[in-house]
Amino acid sequence: MNAYLHMLQYAVRDRVNCRLLIRLTLLQLVCGAAALIFFYHRAMPQLGSLIFFSLNAFTGYLWASEVLRSAILQHRPVHACLVPGLRGRLMGMVGGLFVLCAVALALTTRLILGHGGGYALLAGMLLSVYILFTQRYYWLVFFPSVLIVVSVSSQNRPLRALMALGDDMGEPLITALGLIVAIVLFALGLQLVFPRGGDQHWRWAQCREARVARFAGRRPADAPPAPRWVSWFRIPYAAALRRDLRDGASRGRLMMHTLGTAADDSGALLYAVAATAVMVLVGRYVATLGDARLALMTCSLMQGCLLLSSLMYATAVAASITRHAAEQRLYMLTPAAPPAAQFNRVLFGTLMQRFLRMWGVLLVAVMLIDLLCLGRMRGLGFALAMLMLPAGGLLLRRYATMPVQRSEGPAILMTLAVVAGTIGATVMSWADPAPPWVGIGAAFGVAAAVGLYLRWRQLVAMPPVLPAGRLLA
Repeated sequence: MNAYLHMLQYAVRDRVNCRLLIRLTLLQLVCGAAALIFFYHRAMPQLGSLIFFSLNAFTGYLWASEVLRSAILQHRPVHACLVPGLRGRLMGMVGGLFVLCAVALALTTRLILGHGGGYALLAGMLLSVYILFTQRYYWLVFFPSVLIVVSVSSQNRPLRALMALGDDMGEPLITALGLIVAIVLFALGLQLVFPRGGDQHWRWAQCREARVARFAGRRPADAPPAPRWVSWFRIPYAAALRRDLRDGASRGRLMMHTLGTAADDSGALLYAVAATAVMVLVGRYVATLGDARLALMTCSLMQGCLLLSSLMYATAVAASITRHAAEQRLYMLTPAAPPAAQFNRVLFGTLMQRFLRMWGVLLVAVMLIDLLCLGRMRGLGFALAMLMLPAGGLLLRRYATMPVQRSEGPAILMTLAVVAGTIGATVMSWADPAPPWVGIGAAFGVAAAVGLYLRWRQLVAMPPVLPAGRLLA
């Protein structure tokens, strides 16, 4: 038992991921409580309870995924060869956690609905299999979105066929056959993410370390040079750098170049404009098919993906700041650096100006997608845009005490949360009458703006918060 507790401790030592998971857990509780109250007033308490406990089960899977990530890091090739029984203990711990999550989901469904526990258990096991396989094959992250679009575009015929098959064969038989397949795939997934010590394990570990190094901005020494077409994506940043090096550039614009290339928002703005043009063409084509629900779902998913770029921009900048302390130290020694009393005001003022500029462009793009594809403005698009406004809080942080972020875990978790929230909000908008999305978005936007302002005031009054800010203190 002590060995398992010791292995579980590694999952909570990553403070960045743990803080994010705690915040996501609180957000899931708030969203679940809101759904519970909403459907209770709509005389559908069972559906509200099911959504509430399903969100809690999803939170359990998030924590189990973090334990899985930690276990993969513990299962290094050296440890696999030198520590007896490590692989078996890690596989047992991870497998037990995912099975526990699936059983909890099944019991909750059975208690609330009085039936469907077997289907919930099967769905929980298949979700566990999916999480395991995404650790080895990263392209599977996009599989749910593709599956949803294909199902909706075919008028849910595959889903109706599965439901008809379930009615013919019965829940016990479907559950038994499905669990046999799920258990086999689950065991195969555990074998893939926890390979035995050997050459294959070394190769996978080296590929994973190289990927983490690229994400952290550390290019391996033996890595091949980047293709020529990669330099095309640096054209906006190079143009901004040439413009800012001329006389007359503000201190804030010069400071942004010490935070890494991610702080430049020109490339993100160009992506937003180009993506909006493509999404409008796709949305107008889908609208001509005559399926209203397909058009609504397609537009909502496109809007969610578009708004996700603001979240990814804030995440990339926050992670880049902690990795460029050397450039910041040199910048502190130049006459262009602002004095200590004004340092945080210049830093966070420029960061928030760029984030709000990008968020404003995305808000206009979301409204254009609704207007040009559906012929009317929807409150849902406005609410989704307002829900992304708190992402600016990721930039208002004390970087001097932040550890260097070396994994893509936070970005993946937030991406999944945004996609799940977009799909859930779209399904709720089909209710009659639909929720007051304009009022919800306006209230959330005002609360987010007040929170961002209070956080900005708090940080402005502090000493310089960059990793190299001690030089000015």
